[in-house]
Amino acid sequence: MITIKRTSWHYRLNNRMEVGNIEYYSKNFCTYFWLTVCDTLLISFFTLAVLTLFGVLVYLLITDIPFAILFTLFAACIVFPATAIHYFRKIFPNTAIPIPNLIKEYIKAKKEKYCPIITFE
Repeated sequence: MITIKRTSWHYRLNNRMEVGNIEYYSKNFCTYFWLTVCDTLLISFFTLAVLTLFGVLVYLLITDIPFAILFTLFAACIVFPATAIHYFRKIFPNTAIPIPNLIKEYIKAKKEKYCPIITFE
């Protein structure tokens, strides 16, 4: 049996995305896992679509900037946050008690060929 906290990010995501009661429809862990994956992909798709539209609008408004400068700004927007996260993790190591990971639990359940019942707390 797996216990899922109501304060976890995936429970809140699923609860906001789904129309019905998440606790009623997701009785086993495999269903809950795939629901979380689908909701995450849906949010990612819509976010990417909005960012693409925003990028196209900015590009159309600012066509005077050479491509090299535009590419450098785009690369900096990707590299800088990744580097900052890397250094923050080095400076502030995670000393918290490890929480069961959703993906690790799913892989373990798949290897055992058994989807455990979930409870919500």
